[in-house]
Amino acid sequence: MKNINNINRGEKANNLARVRVLFLFLFVIFAIMYSFRAINKEANKLVKEPYSPKALYHGPSPNIAIYEIAQNNKKINVLGLEMISPPRMLTVSNSIVEISGTPANAQEIPIIDSLTNTTSAPETRPEHVGTFGVAAGGGLPYFKQSDLDSYFASLLDLGITWVRWDIDWQVIQNDNANTYNWDGVDMVAATAKRYGINSLGIITYTPKWARLNLCKNDWQCEPADPKTFGHFAGVVAARYKDSISHFEIWNEPNYPFFWKPTPSVSSYAKILKEAYLEIKNANPDAIVLSGGLAPSADDAEGGISPITFLTGLYVLSSQSKYFDAVSFHPYTYPALPSYEAPWNAWQQMSVLHQIMISNNDANKKIWITEVGAPTSGPTTAFNANQLSSFVYGKNFMTETAQSEILSDGLDYFAENKDWLASYFFYSLRDNDIATSTPENFFGLLRHDGSKKPSYNVFQSFVSAN
Repeated sequence: MKNINNINRGEKANNLARVRVLFLFLFVIFAIMYSFRAINKEANKLVKEPYSPKALYHGPSPNIAIYEIAQNNKKINVLGLEMISPPRMLTVSNSIVEISGTPANAQEIPIIDSLTNTTSAPETRPEHVGTFGVAAGGGLPYFKQSDLDSYFASLLDLGITWVRWDIDWQVIQNDNANTYNWDGVDMVAATAKRYGINSLGIITYTPKWARLNLCKNDWQCEPADPKTFGHFAGVVAARYKDSISHFEIWNEPNYPFFWKPTPSVSSYAKILKEAYLEIKNANPDAIVLSGGLAPSADDAEGGISPITFLTGLYVLSSQSKYFDAVSFHPYTYPALPSYEAPWNAWQQMSVLHQIMISNNDANKKIWITEVGAPTSGPTTAFNANQLSSFVYGKNFMTETAQSEILSDGLDYFAENKDWLASYFFYSLRDNDIATSTPENFFGLLRHDGSKKPSYNVFQSFVSAN
């Protein structure tokens, strides 16, 4: 009887232990389910109001991007296709973020990061990642909306996130100081923002009423009053505060064709200062680049070399430097960027960097805001480093040579990315098929939209970086 009682007691103890384990298991399951419910409930708080996602970093293919959606000091990073029209509403389930409110191509995309306490994402990609773009020149404000849509869709296909284009004073205030025509510029700025492309706006060129008397008939004429130019720059920065944060002041002010009556460091320094002060007053967070310097020499025609010009800016600006970065245009064709010669603009770039360091500007970077090479023209095609008898305006590069020049330059950029911030290729697409001038043939794409070898070189590098 004693043994039976002991057995019964043992069975009761075992049964009690089993109940306790079962209860503990059910408790753990309930806790997990409650946690998932709480996470989902918190996530769905994000959908009460529309949002505008920011494309932060390109992913494994050109049209893939990581978006950060931020509200109420929370964020989710999601990986998905870049949309032509920004998504407007977010819904969250356990493992799917559903983007709706887009055109017919709404996507379901997986969550990459869980909800975390954080601040909102920056407006642009960090400079150390690399800023890659296309220099478009002055034509975009004249495009129809359908042509702009096609152009910016092509930029997304290429995988870049920046475009450099003219905000032309002479077009916007052609008649007088009191009237403005913003139509074309408004359309470009809005389209760029809608496609998630950052704008580098070149504030440049002078309306006739504001020009020096010495060059009254030249659109490249320096402004008669630097303060008038500065005022216009401030108005631009205020108007586009929500869509353009980076501005370049003038185009190639060291080159006689783009600064009349003749290039002058002191004259340019005055408009740079006034523009900088007015832009910063309108938008303290804006970034102001000095005008992109052409690969000129110090010559009798009035050209000023980049080294002489930048040195002069530092001398004239004393301790107050009216730029956040230095812009440079290191054209070298027919030579490769790696071709060793004192006149080679790529070889001069390290000298410019040393000038910046010696003036306590080591924290500032050089932006390559325009560079390229033409692939057709009126006379003869040349290979890379085939220098003898090359005539600018007549000769041009083979398409293979264009891609070799681009590849060589990108290698230099990668090796010096600690002080180089950007690479803008000129241009996206050939302007025309007329071979009367090489100016029609700087594109990564031919005029019919087909790809030159350089297109794949640039796209692959941007995707990898």
